Amino acid sequence: MSAENILFLKLITYIAISLCLLLAACTKEESALDKYVGSYSIDEIFWSGSFAYLNGDGIGSKYLLKEFQGCPGFVQDWVKGRVKKIDKSTLCYTLAIPVFVTDTDTGKGEVKYYGAQIRADWDDSNGGEIVSSESFYPAKLEGMVGATRMVLLKSDLTPNSFTILVDCSLPDDNKNLNEGVMYLTFKKK
Repeated sequence: MSAENILFLKLITYIAISLCLLLAACTKEESALDKYVGSYSIDEIFWSGSFAYLNGDGIGSKYLLKEFQGCPGFVQDWVKGRVKKIDKSTLCYTLAIPVFVTDTDTGKGEVKYYGAQIRADWDDSNGGEIVSSESFYPAKLEGMVGATRMVLLKSDLTPNSFTILVDCSLPDDNKNLNEGVMYLTFKKK
């Protein structure tokens, strides 16, 4: 064999091996949880209680993204979520949650942000369903009323969105604090 033929065979062998390695890398099996991993932004915040009056315009609403606009401390771009895979059956939801906190002495309030982490465990044998998740209990500020618990809503979980339930109290038009649940829906960016 000539040197040119040997060089040609080596080149063909190199290309074939490279293609096999490339195909093997491309066909790597994706975990069922990988589709949930990513960055999320807030899409909607719905309040289950009576109409909330937060921004001082005199118009109450159950849709809190609108009601939070104009509230001291609220920046919509700060309301975010990130989902990371911890292992083959656990995801961690890291969140920045806005909560309207009210001073019990003065009745005045402002939006504060809670950094929350909620771990969720999955069962691949059960069709990839979530089997358990942690609840997050934020620290309470003395003399302030705000959130008491944050939970991942299992029934509203998709690869492109999730909902967090926040037990809290919000003022009505008479500045009475009413207990209810905020439903924060996050969508994948």
